[in-house]
Amino acid sequence: HRWIAPGPGDLRAPCPALNTLANHGYINRDGRNLNLYTLVKAQVEVFNISYPLALSLAIEAVFLCGNGLTADLKQVRAHNKIEHDASLSRDDVPGNSWQRNPELVNSLIADSGTIEGLSFKDMARVRVRREKTLGNKHLDFAHLRIALGEACLTIGVWGFGGGEDMTKRVVSKARLRSFFLDERLPEGWAKPLHCLGFLRTLNMGGKLQDEMKHIR
Repeated sequence: HRWIAPGPGDLRAPCPALNTLANHGYINRDGRNLNLYTLVKAQVEVFNISYPLALSLAIEAVFLCGNGLTADLKQVRAHNKIEHDASLSRDDVPGNSWQRNPELVNSLIADSGTIEGLSFKDMARVRVRREKTLGNKHLDFAHLRIALGEACLTIGVWGFGGGEDMTKRVVSKARLRSFFLDERLPEGWAKPLHCLGFLRTLNMGGKLQDEMKHIR
């Protein structure tokens, strides 16, 4: 599953995880005609996400954004479906909400509180900073859950250490660059040892919200 940069006709989404899977050929490299089976299999195989969680994310893409049978990555760009404001790496609508913004990614990396990289508490600080850019607006319940999930998956999938307690993991700056800037699996990638499922993600999301309250 060699990494190949997307070509002029290839479609990409606001989601760096989906784009990474496409760039490595775990899903169709052109970003078209993605079905539930392909999306679920790729998430489980590459990121060690549980089947129920992977299926729920795939259903959102295919049924919420696509035609009920398949979805193109361009369809995932639809505003306020899966895509949301205050993303970690994308501009808000009406700006370019589907391509990575290097300035936002570099700000994310700069928020790393240790030499090793970005911790769970650092991620809480990032989320607070991004949500403050909304001004008088705020994320509704569903999109707040998606935003928290995005942050928790970043820590849980790409982080090191902590064992089964994923709130103790740290994401290296090199991995942040690889994932958010290059949309590429790090050299020698092996999927995480511990599976990331619904309950673990919900638990992490609750703890992340608690951390964010202390920062505000």
